[in-house]
Amino acid sequence: MMYILTLRNILKEKELDHSKGTTPETQTVILDHLVDTVQGYKVDDNVIYDRCPMDALVYTLWAHEKGIEGFDKEFVTNQIAMCRESMRSLDIIFLSRFDSSQKVEAKKDGTRETDVEFIKEVDNIFYTIYNLIIFMNYTTASV
Repeated sequence: MMYILTLRNILKEKELDHSKGTTPETQTVILDHLVDTVQGYKVDDNVIYDRCPMDALVYTLWAHEKGIEGFDKEFVTNQIAMCRESMRSLDIIFLSRFDSSQKVEAKKDGTRETDVEFIKEVDNIFYTIYNLIIFMNYTTASV
């Protein structure tokens, strides 16, 4: 049986806060792990990921917008470049939007953020970045 080191395991092992409590160190660890995961497979491998480098970028952009210390223009620019490069290996991205009408409460288990306003803010950034990726791929594709 193969053991895969999950992002949650890494964050717990390094005692790093995430989500609303994120730091540049946390986002660097997350992006590095996600990039390493994507690059750990051959181009012909068929793999489905639960997360991708876009996840790290979204939380970095949220933290930058909130003015959290360390999320300056240089840090964000570097994260964008790493994310963009690693995303070239992915064929398709599926995005499930947050739907507040579903009345599903996030379980307060210490591993997931349960603040609905935070979840909506992050969801909107995900949706924006997702649409930018779709737009950029469409407008740069050979026709």
